[in-house]
Amino acid sequence: MTGGHIQMIYANTTEVVQAAKAGKIRALVVTSAERSDVLPDVPTMKEAGFPQLEAYNWAGIVVPAATPPATIERLNRELQRALGAAAVKEKLKTYGMDTAPGTPQAFDAFLRAEYERYGEVVRAAGIKAE
Repeated sequence: MTGGHIQMIYANTTEVVQAAKAGKIRALVVTSAERSDVLPDVPTMKEAGFPQLEAYNWAGIVVPAATPPATIERLNRELQRALGAAAVKEKLKTYGMDTAPGTPQAFDAFLRAEYERYGEVVRAAGIKAE
């Protein structure tokens, strides 16, 4: 990426923030709805004239459907505790990552909404699996 062999990439902020801050690459836009805290001078796609393009890099933990509810609740409680620790939050922020711990039900709803949102894109573009 920083060797000057490629002209453009589409990458997660976490992958490029250090190179962008060091001036090794030039970040053109971010795909989030709001500007990034770690790259505040980089406009959003909406600001650049593409309001329909909004995408996020996210991570979550899933377990087998048969996992007992008590196990899921304990895992969620421990994850929320870890993600709520000031040191963890601060370290993640240096890479442009925010924590958004919530309930298993909220994550399920988010996953279903993302499935529908990207399903519409796939159908509209006529994308087929090969």
